[in-house]
Amino acid sequence: MAAMLLATFFALGSANNITGPQYGETNSTWNYDNGGSDWTEYPYCVLAQYVQAPISITNIGANSTGNFTWYVAYEWQKNGFSFLPDFESSKATWYGVNQWVYQIFGSFGGIYLAEPAVNNATNHIVYYDAMNLRFHYPAEHSLNGTRYDLEMQIFGGDRFGRALGCFSNNSAVSIFFKIDASASNDFFSWQSDATAGKEITIDLTQLLSQVSGTTKSVSGYMGTDSMPPCSYGTCWYLVNEVQTISQAQVDFFKKSGQASNARNLDLTGSSAWTQTFYNYGIFAPPNQ
Repeated sequence: MAAMLLATFFALGSANNITGPQYGETNSTWNYDNGGSDWTEYPYCVLAQYVQAPISITNIGANSTGNFTWYVAYEWQKNGFSFLPDFESSKATWYGVNQWVYQIFGSFGGIYLAEPAVNNATNHIVYYDAMNLRFHYPAEHSLNGTRYDLEMQIFGGDRFGRALGCFSNNSAVSIFFKIDASASNDFFSWQSDATAGKEITIDLTQLLSQVSGTTKSVSGYMGTDSMPPCSYGTCWYLVNEVQTISQAQVDFFKKSGQASNARNLDLTGSSAWTQTFYNYGIFAPPNQ
């Protein structure tokens, strides 16, 4: 899948010559009308032996064999972190609706992430370049039984090919947003420029910086991509702290006549092994 993501990125154009999306606004062979349950033309989307993204994650941060947190708790003593944001502010190379989903392409720095379910002995950390942002409404994943108003997925590529378990060499970091009528989120200030058709600048450090990362955790698992062709081997990381967003900022991503662009939860019923990762630093909690 890494090759496919990179191919899509370059098919959209060079950093200074983006002409449009590869597939256009919509794809006539599939849609979100049934939440993905009718994507039967894509075999990987219906294979029961694959963990199908999105899933519902509960007991976040629990120290149990259910999510293997105890392995990580032992091993980050070597590095002081199991995830470390290294994003940077950068201009987008393309933005718009691509395959029913508002997407942004560019080079936005990256993030260091330990691999879920394979790092019990090594805390194997991989660096992923952040290249593609997707916005789903409502959120695709569920956190502790709650499906939030918006999910932003930061897709990254493992340019050095260091991944062991994440064999697609792709990761997706999900940040969740709930509507707060009293305030907007400064991260989305680029929306006004996008509406005007101007160049936009994306600064992911406003949401997940190296400093703020020391007070947050992410829950990770390996599954499919949540969009066709549902390629397997993508490592997902769900930020456990939910951000706020205004109704107008959520409405920006909605396409007229399309109630949702989110896939249903866990279509096959396959269970995932999940782990909780930390960038503790000086904020390490006791007994960890």
